[in-house]
Amino acid sequence: MAGKFPSCAIEGCDKKRYAGGYCTSHYKRLKRHGDPMAGAAPHGEAMRFIRDVAIKHEGSECLLWPFGTIAEREYGAITVDGKQDRAHRYICEFVNGPSPDPDYDAAHGCGNRACVNPAHLSWKTRADNMGDKLIHGTHHRGERCPTVKLTEDQVRRIRSLKGVKTQAELAREYGVARQTITNIHTGARWSWLT
Repeated sequence: MAGKFPSCAIEGCDKKRYAGGYCTSHYKRLKRHGDPMAGAAPHGEAMRFIRDVAIKHEGSECLLWPFGTIAEREYGAITVDGKQDRAHRYICEFVNGPSPDPDYDAAHGCGNRACVNPAHLSWKTRADNMGDKLIHGTHHRGERCPTVKLTEDQVRRIRSLKGVKTQAELAREYGVARQTITNIHTGARWSWLT
């Protein structure tokens, strides 16, 4: 048929070719996993797992999501009615009913983001969920934050030099913006560190 776009090299995939002979989905899988067929669950398999395994799970141990995740955040990903959602949130709603408020989080009582054990999931306010992250040690603050430039010892040193050196001098010395020093001195950042 004239004008028909070339399709993906994967048998049975009629999507438009994107790169390397593959459609966008298969190309991304090739780049991520080294195999254009890797990383994708067969159609319906994730919902079958939820229905036949997760919802019926009665153990106290974590039940890990065996399929794809949302970004690099370790939360299980599921597609429901054409929209991507977090698997633990979907299961929390199925087991505990709808969220009492749109701002509530489906929280993991175990602290394991990949867990979908219904007994570990409950609705919590954002503040309560963040508090749990501190208890579980899964909160990305301070040195645990992947983009942080300073260590806890450096922050303590910067605090001890308040009034001794200017913020501009400290910023140059530690290779950060002056506003970072201001935030440390005022407690807007690293306030939990004593």
